[in-house]
Amino acid sequence: MIIRTIFWFSLVVMLVPVKNDRLNLQRDTGSDLQTFAFIQAVASDVGDFCIRNPDSCETAIGLMKQYGGRVQAHVVNLSDMLTAVPPPAGDEQIITGSINPRQ
Repeated sequence: MIIRTIFWFSLVVMLVPVKNDRLNLQRDTGSDLQTFAFIQAVASDVGDFCIRNPDSCETAIGLMKQYGGRVQAHVVNLSDMLTAVPPPAGDEQIITGSINPRQ
């Protein structure tokens, strides 16, 4: 999942036009066709990573599930905070530790 995200983000970065004066290129990097062929070769190699290293992929899957669980927990907490009913605005006094209440 994360490798796919990095791949697609890199592809977008490479294809979005940029003003030439903002680039700091030391040498010619090749044509767009060469760049695309390189990205395709890297994607193919990354795709075979799990075939070569199944234990690493199992660990990564476990970590992503744990991360997903944490994200879900944060979403639930945020939802609870946003839907919480505020205390009624009435004559109730709010007492803090630094200010004495009015008598």
